[in-house]
Amino acid sequence: SNGVTTAAGVLMEKPINIIYDFVPSTGLAATSSTDIRGVVDISKCNECHTKLEPHGGRIDTRYCAVCHNDQRKYGRAEATSGATATPPTTFTGSTYKIDGAAAGDLPAMVHRIHMGTGLSKTGYNYGGLLYEKIGYSMLDGGARMCSKCHSAAPQAANWNTKPSRLACGTCHDAVNFVTGVNHGTTANGGPQLDDKLCGSCHTAASIPINHYTNNLTPNNPVTPTGLVNFTYEILSATATPTTVAGGNGSDVAIKFRIKKNGTAVVLGVPVAGGLTATTTLPGFSSVPSFLLAWTLPQSQDGTSFTATTVPADYNNLAAANGSPFSSNFQPPTVALNTLTNTTNSTTVGVYGSPDSSGYYTATIINKFPLNAKMRSVSLQGYFTQVMPVSTPPTADVARHAVSVVKAVTGDTARRVAIDSNKCANCHEWFEGHGGNRVFEVQVCVTCHVPGLTTSGKGGTNNQISAYYPSFTANDKDSLSRWTGVDFLTSNPVAAYAASHASSPDIALTFPQTTNNFKDMIHGIHAGKDRTTPIRIARNRSGTQTIVDGLRIGFPGILNNCQSCHTYNGYNLPTTGTLLATREEAVNVAGNTTAALANSALALANANDLMTTPFTAACVSCHDSAPAQAHMKLNGGQIKIVRSSLATAGESCAVCHGSGSDFDPVKTHK
Repeated sequence: SNGVTTAAGVLMEKPINIIYDFVPSTGLAATSSTDIRGVVDISKCNECHTKLEPHGGRIDTRYCAVCHNDQRKYGRAEATSGATATPPTTFTGSTYKIDGAAAGDLPAMVHRIHMGTGLSKTGYNYGGLLYEKIGYSMLDGGARMCSKCHSAAPQAANWNTKPSRLACGTCHDAVNFVTGVNHGTTANGGPQLDDKLCGSCHTAASIPINHYTNNLTPNNPVTPTGLVNFTYEILSATATPTTVAGGNGSDVAIKFRIKKNGTAVVLGVPVAGGLTATTTLPGFSSVPSFLLAWTLPQSQDGTSFTATTVPADYNNLAAANGSPFSSNFQPPTVALNTLTNTTNSTTVGVYGSPDSSGYYTATIINKFPLNAKMRSVSLQGYFTQVMPVSTPPTADVARHAVSVVKAVTGDTARRVAIDSNKCANCHEWFEGHGGNRVFEVQVCVTCHVPGLTTSGKGGTNNQISAYYPSFTANDKDSLSRWTGVDFLTSNPVAAYAASHASSPDIALTFPQTTNNFKDMIHGIHAGKDRTTPIRIARNRSGTQTIVDGLRIGFPGILNNCQSCHTYNGYNLPTTGTLLATREEAVNVAGNTTAALANSALALANANDLMTTPFTAACVSCHDSAPAQAHMKLNGGQIKIVRSSLATAGESCAVCHGSGSDFDPVKTHK
């Protein structure tokens, strides 16, 4: 009506924050780095967060600090807490003001967010965000790697040169500086009402030492005194027809080297009867192992062998007794000390003497099946260092090392879809299975194959009952929601068995899902953004691993596939046939007992529930009903009984193939 045309506000694609640092006494621009308050640079944040942009355009940590300062406590009530209790208890009510300080002050807020589940207290609630529910993605102890965030800024070294109650106390929240609880003795710690004496005990030299983790990684460049560090190498892997009489496969000669603190190790000399792990490398009580993976030509749904269909993924199938399904879909492992027995050198394997460069050649007998393709050898696992009782740490220490993988000479190597260095941006070193598989994704995919399914349904009642006290509160909450059985108030195993006489195994109520790498990782990273978050229950002799996607938040931009992938690693493969994913393993007679459910894991059963390969990759993120309908309309099949699976009908590549209008590389920018 006034002749003025207005348009709706649009967020800037590339906002900038203009900051002017000046000296208050003169008004002149600050020129020295010592005059500029900058302890974190946004580039370090974006290694995990991709493009951290809170409040619609704040992209500089110095800009964040303008608002997130100690003044945010004014007008706020002090949070109620059990701060003087031992151990500390729970905050209740408002936590905008804690122990007289602003919870929204930038260092306090960010430290608590990243400490997450490692916080001692519970009940933190700032702006509706429950800090103690957040899991930090760095490897074990990663929250101690202060340099992960504190580098690339003028005053990045403040974390170890200028300790303060605010900075340190928000991670170490069990400490009460007013009362001195959990802060040492009065003579060496105790109450501290200001920061004047912090540096007298916590020196620039001692703080990094106290924050070391055991693994030598980019943001943990020094390990505790006395610990050694290993690196693995495989120079070549050469397969030849097996030497075993009546054998039906290949032997493999592996040229490898292991370095300890940069120097090639000298392994124990093989003898009749073999060496123990302790004598294979003196001073260490465990050894790494070789992992041998392959694929056998098979039909896309896994119902039969074929001479022409070579999968694009490992399947680790092995034919025995005329059946192609006598495999647990897992590659065999051969521990290093297994190769020290000269008596079995022609039937199992052995290693010889090292060459002048420290390379050993190990021969492993008859592990690769006849007609296997895409064969590879990995070196994974770790040495455990035996520590003298008089030298801290007194307990033995696992010396994790980056796993390595090598394709057998002459074989086509599996495609590389993930850049392991990108995983390291958030995870530092990604460690799976207790540190046995470290960093290298090409090792992960040797085990996490299309036929692999989670094992939660296979736990016996005795196993689960024995393990029940070890379940965390979150584990119990997840199982209660997933199963409809109350795990929160008491151990429900006996009561469940009594009321389900025909099927008493409570594990049958546990979820089951694929462990195929691409589908599992997509589901985990999509986390709580999925319509139905992924549910993983893994059983290992009663030890239960519970992964609840509802509790997982991705710190970066979820549709930026290049956060993890190589440039075109999420395009459809151009060589090899993708296999259907097994979602659930179902015994031929049905999973009526935990024992039957467990046995079904090692077989390709007619009743297995399967998802076609292209669909499996997409539905593991895009799992809404409309998205699933779209996939099914274009030939995708989701959780179809294996015997009814049609694998040739997917037309995804028409629209989503490389170079097409909806190429994933285009649509996921």
